[in-house]
Amino acid sequence: MLQLFVSMPEHVIVLRGNHEYYVDTGNRVSAGVAPAEAIATYAPYLPKQMFDAFRYLFERMPSMVIFGRILFVHAGIPRDESIEHKWRDLASLNDYDLRFQMMWSDPTNANHIPAELQRHNARFPFGKQQFRAFMERIGCHTMIAATRRSRRASARSTTKATSCS
Repeated sequence: MLQLFVSMPEHVIVLRGNHEYYVDTGNRVSAGVAPAEAIATYAPYLPKQMFDAFRYLFERMPSMVIFGRILFVHAGIPRDESIEHKWRDLASLNDYDLRFQMMWSDPTNANHIPAELQRHNARFPFGKQQFRAFMERIGCHTMIAATRRSRRASARSTTKATSCS
């Protein structure tokens, strides 16, 4: 994807997802998600500085794009509590915590997920009412997400489109 972006930057937008979440642990850089094929494959051959450069790049990549009334994002929406405390306008979506949450959240068939369940871990569910409220707040009617949670051990990446209609 990066090669495509570099060759045609005016036509390609690369969004950050949870696989682009790297953590500096001091003597090495680790992935925040498994599997982490890139780190596992290249760590024996590349210096830590190379992974630091990737981490630097990933932290500056957009986590979402709004095009017209369509939201493109890796996973989903922020927690209700985070929106309550941090929302002012669309620029609020640049907040580190909101960006992080949008890389990890997953839709459910439930209408509403209580805050205490959303607080449980980094990968949290959201319901249909929460989705509609968030989309209305940001002025969008459709979300296109690049991934969805799989119940199987080997999660498959798929594209999902969810609409408020």
